[in-house]
Amino acid sequence: MHICGPARRGRAPRVAVRVTNANSASAGGGQGMMGGRRRRGRGLTGVLFTDGQDERRIEELHKRRNFLAAYCKLIVYNVAPLRRAADVFKHYIKCYNDYGDIIKATLSKAREMNKLSCALTMQLAMQALFAEVVARHPTPGSARLAPEFAELKELAKRFSVMFGLDALKNREALTALHRAGIGFATLEAATVAPAPPPNLLFLEPLTEFTNKLLRQDKRHVLKYLEARLQTAHAASWADDWQPLAAYRSALLADAPDDRPPPVRRAYTRRRPDDERGDSDPDTNPDNQPDN
Repeated sequence: MHICGPARRGRAPRVAVRVTNANSASAGGGQGMMGGRRRRGRGLTGVLFTDGQDERRIEELHKRRNFLAAYCKLIVYNVAPLRRAADVFKHYIKCYNDYGDIIKATLSKAREMNKLSCALTMQLAMQALFAEVVARHPTPGSARLAPEFAELKELAKRFSVMFGLDALKNREALTALHRAGIGFATLEAATVAPAPPPNLLFLEPLTEFTNKLLRQDKRHVLKYLEARLQTAHAASWADDWQPLAAYRSALLADAPDDRPPPVRRAYTRRRPDDERGDSDPDTNPDNQPDN
């Protein structure tokens, strides 16, 4: 109970009485606390997971997909050169959830247009991604353990699968891809000092394409590799030369050797009498008299 105002002369003072129930107060306090928690919960949800933001995100993603599709159409319809697609292809793994279908369709159309140019563009995409990995991780040891390098190897694996099982149709394209990759990996190769070239680690993702080569093409690629790079120092620099050793082993796998094929014996069907051992005694050489 409290007095709201001063008492006037001749009048009783105004008295305001507030009756509070303990149960209602406690209940109201609990509701107030729960209401505060709900408001705080709605505030966090409103900041992070509002429907309006989801709609804006979907709208922005739709716009970016339209821009990417329009750019890829310029490449597919020969308005822009195919090598411009390298900047698109290198994001195939990283942005697969948002743009994977568009990039994959562009790759398929590019292979239909020109298998050779598409293979070289794939190599350019891997080369650009490798340059980004090396820029972030200068040493070969740290670059190999980087998640971006694992992304590069996965990209090479996806590119390799796109060539299918017909190695004869893709023979020229695959050989050109390997030669371009070897040329990039052996840049600034030392001719005297037994130091590996700075881009030698690029041979590791390039190994994903070796199983698509024909046997005779593996030998040609191996000769080109040995002509570009002195491999005599690979044994003494085992850790630094490991990508080269793995690439050479993949090229030597399933390669035909120089030995002649074994002579096949003519197959003759045995007679039932020979199988039972009941051969004619007159024709048995053991029963023939000695001369």
